[in-house]
Amino acid sequence: MAAINNLKVAGGQLIPKLISRIEARICTTANTAENHPVPAGAKFARLSASAVSYIKGDGTAAVPAADETAGAAAYKLDANSEKCFDVTGVANISCVSATAGAVISITFYGAIE
Repeated sequence: MAAINNLKVAGGQLIPKLISRIEARICTTANTAENHPVPAGAKFARLSASAVSYIKGDGTAAVPAADETAGAAAYKLDANSEKCFDVTGVANISCVSATAGAVISITFYGAIE
């Protein structure tokens, strides 16, 4: 079983060995992006959302209002789903939702300082 910082790879699945840090961001105002700092030493982040939300590393996330064809759109995170991202070298995660009060949970893995 190979180890990647605080994650273990077993049978092709990433299994958390130890959660380094769990944080939450509440989108109190609909369509207003909020910036969340990535802790020093974080390697991976698992994000989940209570409502459809959009996230972007080192930029400002926006709920799409028109076609975005230049590659600058934010990643859509469906309600009650979770995704894992490599955040090596990322300083901030921008979060936004069209639903006021949406909660975005962020679990960081790595050698958090």
